[in-house]
Amino acid sequence: MRPFGVGSRSVLELATSYRHPAPKRCRKMQEKPPKRASLSVRAVTALYTAVAVLLLPLWLLILSRRRLRLPLGERLGRVPAGSPHRNPGAGCVLTHAASAGDVQAVIPLLRQLRAHDPELHLVLTTQTRSGRALAQALELGLDVRALPVDAWPWVDRFVAELAPNVVVLEYLELWPRLLRKVKAHGATVILQNARLHPRRRGRYASGFYRELLSLVDFCTARSASDAAALGRLGVQAEVFAHSKHTTLAGQEAPQVRALLAARGLSGLERESTWLAGSLHVEEADAVLRAQVALGSSRQLLLVPRYPEHGAAIAEKAARLGLSVRRLAAAGVVAGDEQAQVHVVETVGELRTLYAAAAVALVGGTLCRRGGQNPLEAAVAGCAVVVGPHTDQIHEELQALNGGFSCDAEGLAATLECAFQVGGETSMEAVETLVLDAQRGVEKVAAEVLRALTLAS
Repeated sequence: MRPFGVGSRSVLELATSYRHPAPKRCRKMQEKPPKRASLSVRAVTALYTAVAVLLLPLWLLILSRRRLRLPLGERLGRVPAGSPHRNPGAGCVLTHAASAGDVQAVIPLLRQLRAHDPELHLVLTTQTRSGRALAQALELGLDVRALPVDAWPWVDRFVAELAPNVVVLEYLELWPRLLRKVKAHGATVILQNARLHPRRRGRYASGFYRELLSLVDFCTARSASDAAALGRLGVQAEVFAHSKHTTLAGQEAPQVRALLAARGLSGLERESTWLAGSLHVEEADAVLRAQVALGSSRQLLLVPRYPEHGAAIAEKAARLGLSVRRLAAAGVVAGDEQAQVHVVETVGELRTLYAAAAVALVGGTLCRRGGQNPLEAAVAGCAVVVGPHTDQIHEELQALNGGFSCDAEGLAATLECAFQVGGETSMEAVETLVLDAQRGVEKVAAEVLRALTLAS
């Protein structure tokens, strides 16, 4: 595979463009006075704000769930203790990535921005504990915070304190009051990896969402279909492969051995091990029944989408008569090395763990989630198995020639077939995705730097 960025603009070129005057088209875009929302949209926005304030106790109850439990002060827009100090004159880029998967998608952009300007105030907000943990582990000098409750006065306090010059939203995180407040402060708003789920596209056709989307200054979409859907809503999007694909690469054997040793998994035999990655809790029953059918000759590495679901999944396995071992970052929670099912309750290790398995089931495809990333498993040399729900990963599966497909009832038989046949990935197709994703990240970085130039 060629080095990332070959055939596309380099970071040096981006740095040069940062110092050049912005093109006339972009300057005009920034100088336009903000559009005034229609009366009906303003009424809906006011109602949204009033309901959000009145339902604050319910908000806080929802946010107290373990997966979403972040510091209350940050949820109310307060500056966290130890937050990095913003140097006078330095620009501020606010990036929002709700979950750990979203954080992984914005890492390439944040790395490019930090490499260009060590003084840039990079703020990364999240909604989940796993996303926060991953963000805090990055050595990029980030100001990591919880996204505040999207209502007055909490978002207002948050935006007034930060005064961001640019706001980058991953996926389609359209928070009405946040968007309006940052635009009122003159920020440029960018959507990265925008995706309109086919079943939800009708919802975005309303005037309320059209008005919100009109606040977006630049957008990249994951597919031509998404770009067309956004175009019908008035947003011109450029199409690039998902930014998370920039980091696709096979893991080195020493890395794999070190992680397996740290997790007490060195005794696994790759030829008889399968992995269910980023598994949602509603898929667990089908996966565990498949393991029962496969028998003791196969071992299952099960990595939940959300680590806090590990205990519940382990209980389900035990009720089916399967021997279970639970593994966390701190060490073995329960069970022994001879277990049939190893539940790995960690964040950020899935890509390496794929190298320990011969077959991988892509999580989110046995339920209506649309599928997680199958390319990481393929690059690790796994035969890739997917369920019937793959509407989020069409492009990736095309690069893999579809993988092995089945429903919940046929999972065990399909897995056994995958063990026998093995996986064969077109690295040329994967490389094409990697380079396209890199071009997308560089395009977004260029837009961020251009907006910072205009704001200076």
